[in-house]
Amino acid sequence: MYEKPVPDKHILNTKYLMELLSTGREDAAIALPLEEKKLDKALLYFVYMLKSIGIFKKSLHPLLSLIRYQKKKRYNEYFSKDISFFYLMNRLKPNTWGDYLKHRFSTDSFWTIYPLIPLLRKKNDIILDLGCGAGHGAHVVSKKVSPRKLICVDRDYTLLQIAKRYFARNAEFICQDLNNPLPFRDEIFSSIIMLDSFHYVANRARLANELERVIKLDGVLLIPHLHNALVENISPGFPIEPLTLKKLFQKLSTYTIPENSLLNDFIQKAELDLTKEYQEQIIKNSQAVTMVGTNDNQLFEKYKYLSLHQEKSLQNPIINPIYSLKRENDKIILERKPPNALFIKEYPFSMEFLPRKYIIPAKISNTVVGRKIQKIDYTSNDKKVYDDMIDKFVIIDAPKGYL
Repeated sequence: MYEKPVPDKHILNTKYLMELLSTGREDAAIALPLEEKKLDKALLYFVYMLKSIGIFKKSLHPLLSLIRYQKKKRYNEYFSKDISFFYLMNRLKPNTWGDYLKHRFSTDSFWTIYPLIPLLRKKNDIILDLGCGAGHGAHVVSKKVSPRKLICVDRDYTLLQIAKRYFARNAEFICQDLNNPLPFRDEIFSSIIMLDSFHYVANRARLANELERVIKLDGVLLIPHLHNALVENISPGFPIEPLTLKKLFQKLSTYTIPENSLLNDFIQKAELDLTKEYQEQIIKNSQAVTMVGTNDNQLFEKYKYLSLHQEKSLQNPIINPIYSLKRENDKIILERKPPNALFIKEYPFSMEFLPRKYIIPAKISNTVVGRKIQKIDYTSNDKKVYDDMIDKFVIIDAPKGYL
């Protein structure tokens, strides 16, 4: 028997949000996407469904207004105070999703952005971060690439608020469901990056057409950490077969890299090799892949010396919060503490690579206040230790207000 599909709450939420913003009702728009209580969630979903099928009743306005008032009150509580990102996540999303956002810098799916930085630097005019989430990738791009303009798009308005506050203060933000046409003119972006987001869009054919429309003729499209439909995944979304992905793009030359190969080359060799050919079966068996699309053939080369410590530009170095910290005599003993069992299962590469235990020697431990590294002295005899800590993600470069 045919069952009428239930409208996607996120799509309805986004459409209603855009109505509020277009009519100048920013106060209502601000509170709309916050996490609802169970009763609020059920009532709002009911109202959105009625509205979507054209039988929205004025009698529901008082109820909807009360729910919005409560959500706006919670919004003010969460966003008006001088609180850290970790504290906000503990209040706003006290679940595995919040744990994921707090420890995003420790996930191998996120590390795929680092070897691609050289490509973004070559095409750093106007960069589009599509499906930006809370802004972790935008933070890295804004610091390591310094584009002339960075535009971040996501369908979750709350995540955009978080990204603006903590991760990419100078970027421009647009709330947009990626199943719909992109609100940009043709050939405007020098680079587009979709980190861990393409597989959460149902209408992939339309999105591929839109990506080719808005990117410059010599621009670069990067899709790191794309779920493979041929392999089981914990959070699959709408995965796609890697070879099918190539067929979606008609105007761009595409290059597909197995994710393990991308990460191993970056971590072990400090390089990105876009001249290497991978066997079709290796790509098919990969848990996730990275796709590079461009018509600039000069980009397909080997990039060397990509170690994180080579940057020497850490602005807010801290001890990775995935580690517990204990002072013992003049040393600091770090022990890896994954936030939950799902995190361990979903990121096996991270669990293999991140040291279970790390001892920070006395001279360096004296520069650690709380978790913040006061100053990294690259001229000292401890340079190798600092380099090792950075390359192993024991030290991360976090945005201000992270902890």
